[in-house]
Amino acid sequence: MTTVGTQVEISTPSQTKCESLGIREWPQQSKKGSWTEYSSDEDISLVRYVLEGTGMLNIITNNNDISQIDTTTKKEIIIKPGTLVEIDGKAELKWTCDDNCQEMIVLTPSFEEGNIFVGVIGGIIILFGLLLSGTIG
Repeated sequence: MTTVGTQVEISTPSQTKCESLGIREWPQQSKKGSWTEYSSDEDISLVRYVLEGTGMLNIITNNNDISQIDTTTKKEIIIKPGTLVEIDGKAELKWTCDDNCQEMIVLTPSFEEGNIFVGVIGGIIILFGLLLSGTIG
């Protein structure tokens, strides 16, 4: 019998561990209210570090095995600055900011907001083109 499992690890790493992981250099996402994320690829870990903000995180995993028995699990975690969330496997993450939390700043090891990245690159190219045309023309 083969079991496909999702591993969830929640920790508050020390300053030394944060430095060794390079967490402070990770790109950041600013989030408000509530939002949902999915870790869909079993080969890639989903990692999040909460830099600012407080709230709740509901993690829903479905570790079905070959016998098709539903083994859905739900975990509710209080999120605060310094929380490191690591998910290996498929999961649904439902984030909610506290009422007194204006926004949550979440760091990720890779740049995942592709539309913003493309917009910034496009803006830089346009600005460079304008500057270049002003000096030539």
